Amino acid sequence: MHVADRNEVVVVRRIAQHTQKTVAEAIGVEASNFSRFHNGRGHGLQLKKFCELLAFLGIDLSQLAGDDDEPGQPAQDMVTITRAQFEALRTLAEIGMKGMEVS
Repeated sequence: MHVADRNEVVVVRRIAQHTQKTVAEAIGVEASNFSRFHNGRGHGLQLKKFCELLAFLGIDLSQLAGDDDEPGQPAQDMVTITRAQFEALRTLAEIGMKGMEVS
């Protein structure tokens, strides 16, 4: 099973724990729009709304895309860091790149 298929199974199972109306209200969309999205009838969600859906369902993307050998576990080459750690790394990268600028 491909990663995308496994991810879809996780999302669908989490949605099934709620009514579509409850999920729609939680992410701020009309129930009919969410129903069309959920049933694959040509209606999509904006990325922000999809991220809100994942948050409502308690889904951490870093836990979805696991290795084929260990479904549900983060991929071996994936690392999750805090926002503060990311900002520190970005700052260090910017400083390093400035030092590499050619005059």
